[in-house]
Amino acid sequence: MPPRIPVRGGMPSDARSYMSGVWWMAILPGLAIFRAVPGLNLPGDARRYPFDPDLKTN
Repeated sequence: MPPRIPVRGGMPSDARSYMSGVWWMAILPGLAIFRAVPGLNLPGDARRYPFDPDLKTN
């Protein structure tokens, strides 16, 4: 069987069965996803605002 392709949501999903004893296997990847989303979204928004003509006030 070929190895699985790693995906960000797969680590917390695979760790659900171990939540009773090894809770950090799901929490730590979940926190990494929680930090990565704003970390990528906020700089993108900051780059968009100066160039979006709909947001300019006259």
